[in-house]
Amino acid sequence: MPRRSNTTQQWVVDLRSVIKRQHGLGWKIREQSGRVKLTRRWPDGGESSVMLDLPWDSSSSTAVLSQLEAIRGRMEEAGLSLAEAARLQAEAKASSRQGGNYVTTEDALDWEAVVERFHAHKTRHTGALQERT
Repeated sequence: MPRRSNTTQQWVVDLRSVIKRQHGLGWKIREQSGRVKLTRRWPDGGESSVMLDLPWDSSSSTAVLSQLEAIRGRMEEAGLSLAEAARLQAEAKASSRQGGNYVTTEDALDWEAVVERFHAHKTRHTGALQERT
């Protein structure tokens, strides 16, 4: 169970609990400047954070879960960083608001860059594959 001070609102405790159950350890949310800050703690102890364009309010709970799911999916499927996945998610969300002009995932991603980053991740960062593979 997440740490809870006497001033932590119940919706925050509930949302953090759902995030932990659905996404495991390493994902955190907190308030910063009235907005939601999403942080991913990596196994090596490092952290990455992004600001979501959502107010720090109980009415944002469902949207936080939805955006986290989409961001995490982009990270895992395309080997993107948290910042890159959040940026693409924000762009897709913004374009979907513009008069029904929807951007598909194929239109939103530079697939050549994704392949290069994925290759670098697998060969240099994790060592899961050798360069010749």
